[in-house]
Amino acid sequence: MPKPTVQPNPKASLGMALICKDGEKFIGPCLESIAPYVKQIVVAVYDRTSDRTAKIARKYGAEIHYFKMCDTHECAQHRPAIQAQHFARARNFSFSKLDPDLDFWGWIDADDVMQNAQMLPELCGKIPVESIGAWAEYLYSYTRRP
Repeated sequence: MPKPTVQPNPKASLGMALICKDGEKFIGPCLESIAPYVKQIVVAVYDRTSDRTAKIARKYGAEIHYFKMCDTHECAQHRPAIQAQHFARARNFSFSKLDPDLDFWGWIDADDVMQNAQMLPELCGKIPVESIGAWAEYLYSYTRRP
């Protein structure tokens, strides 16, 4: 009698995007929580990142794209010049790298961990096709250290 083959976890037709700067301490658990269950992960890495963020992200199959987060800005109110951060532009940059043929795109912060991500394929399959989006519950927690 032939041995039954073990099927790999199904992956949702879902691409997840995130941006990160110097995130080597927390990006591993984030990507570990979603990598088995999504078809694409895009990590937009801030071009001034000086740690192993990109190397760790690649370990989880993420695509790495570098972006410029800050521009010098000077005006009547900001003298001397300041470094203006463009979070929305960075987030939109990461979304621009997701595969347009996927059914869904998602966002996760680089220091988040998605609990029960194994449910993503089933949950994505239950979203009505006429929907324009879905929202997942976001639970905050932290640990206090002495």
